Amino acid sequence: MRLALVIAGIGVAWFGCFGTAAFGARAAHGEFVASRDGAIVVMNRAGRVTAHVTRRDADAGLLLSPDGRFVVFNRAFVNGLFVVPVSGGRVTRVTRPPGDFKRAAMDREPAWSPDARRIAFVRTRWIGSRRFRTQLLVVDRDGGNVRTLVDRRGASPDFNLFLSWSPDGRTLAAVLSCRLVLIDAATARRRLVTPAGVCANSPIWSPQGDRLLVHLSPLEDASPGRVAMIDRATGAEVDIPGCDRRCESGSFSPDGSEVALALPDEIATVDRSGLPSELFACTDCSVGPWTPTGDRFLVMRHPGGPPDPFTGGRATDLLLVREDGRSSTSLPGIPNSPTATFPVAFSPTGDTLIAYRNVIAGSEEGPNLAIFDLETRGVIDLPLQIEFGGWLPGTLDRPRGPRLVGQVARLEPEVADEANTGRTQAARCLRSRRIA
Repeated sequence: MRLALVIAGIGVAWFGCFGTAAFGARAAHGEFVASRDGAIVVMNRAGRVTAHVTRRDADAGLLLSPDGRFVVFNRAFVNGLFVVPVSGGRVTRVTRPPGDFKRAAMDREPAWSPDARRIAFVRTRWIGSRRFRTQLLVVDRDGGNVRTLVDRRGASPDFNLFLSWSPDGRTLAAVLSCRLVLIDAATARRRLVTPAGVCANSPIWSPQGDRLLVHLSPLEDASPGRVAMIDRATGAEVDIPGCDRRCESGSFSPDGSEVALALPDEIATVDRSGLPSELFACTDCSVGPWTPTGDRFLVMRHPGGPPDPFTGGRATDLLLVREDGRSSTSLPGIPNSPTATFPVAFSPTGDTLIAYRNVIAGSEEGPNLAIFDLETRGVIDLPLQIEFGGWLPGTLDRPRGPRLVGQVARLEPEVADEANTGRTQAARCLRSRRIA
């Protein structure tokens, strides 16, 4: 497979185009579902298509179920949500929004329940006279038993409700008009848990489901805001030791025993007993997800100052930090590039990271997907118009493909995989949820 080398070397600390090289013989333990050229496919960690799930021209907005067996997605020009088994087979249309062509509702933001039996989603519809109707609904995976949890009308639709199921599947967290709301999935009872005057986003449940982290941004100024911890039982904000309401971002470890925190000038962790540990100084940083093993987490460092005025992106270094702070590893990229990177998810084994790399200032190309091999510190920059849907669980019996060896290169679109049809994807949905 032909590769165009862009820049080589280990230890480069900026994100950019991504690359390949030496071949390994180990069995695949890193495949993911993605949308490419309008089809839903399975790709391996080397960026190659290993299977087709669908072959339509415009399947996008996809999300893999927690058990790795199904994909929910949008199909362009056919309103509604669809579900298909990852193994291939019959595509089921699970929602049918009402309305004629001019006033058709739009179903979006699907969120699987933890048991993969239900799908929560948002339905938005223009109802005339500059008014919109926004609903939060739940439907069974086969399209039956549709239930309405929220039904609102207003002068503008609610966009990005940040739907998130509790681990026990009983409660949905959602953001309605900037306020975090906890909704009982069985009774539709709602509880407002964040105050007025701030805008909530990106609620994250603890693994035990007893707490949430949520980012609160002031509505009247441009300050970075802060992360708050909410007690599920009471709906009240609880203190985060060491924060003093100054923590700008946070994330739970996989077992919920620790929380990684970004303060204005340092990175810290705090355990469930409330004991904080200051790890290292870091100005203008934020924390990302933990590895599945819980021994490391990501830190995003922004050395380039404020967001780019054209794209809203910020130059980003990624650091992989040990949970005790004793060591960190810079992930490679391209120097002097005003590029923002948004980590999405670690592979189940924790040795590969999927991230979106945002546009370079002034570019009209759009974000692209990147695959990081954390063992060799190599990266592959995939062609544009590829959307990540989720890592497949477990070990699969497919060839692992080439290993990445500390080089940075671009995988050319025309040779990225043998199954590429060359068609342009007609619909694309990038979920760039801000990490609380």
